[in-house]
Amino acid sequence: MAEDHDENHDVSDDLSDARVVRMVPRPDRPARVTLRALRFAVEMTEGELAEASGIALADVSGLEKKASLDDCLVSTLRRHAAAIGGDLAIVLVRPDGRRSEIVGATASE
Repeated sequence: MAEDHDENHDVSDDLSDARVVRMVPRPDRPARVTLRALRFAVEMTEGELAEASGIALADVSGLEKKASLDDCLVSTLRRHAAAIGGDLAIVLVRPDGRRSEIVGATASE
């Protein structure tokens, strides 16, 4: 790996150079970025992420190229997030806009 990553490191601090999907910032929602942009933000290669996450290199590449993550395992996304120093959270967004984090959906719970 290029460098050690602090487990408490906030990946969003590194997103200034990442390609942001949502161009208009909204205070009620975090920026939407691609998995590839998140990896770039922490200056990791696909190979380094594969080694750190235990995800096969071909699967890292495929995961980053997917148009939709709907068919991805939560555990795979969690390992990807952990490898770049983050944590995965699953949030339910209700029709009225209220947001609730799903209990037990993060690795720390």
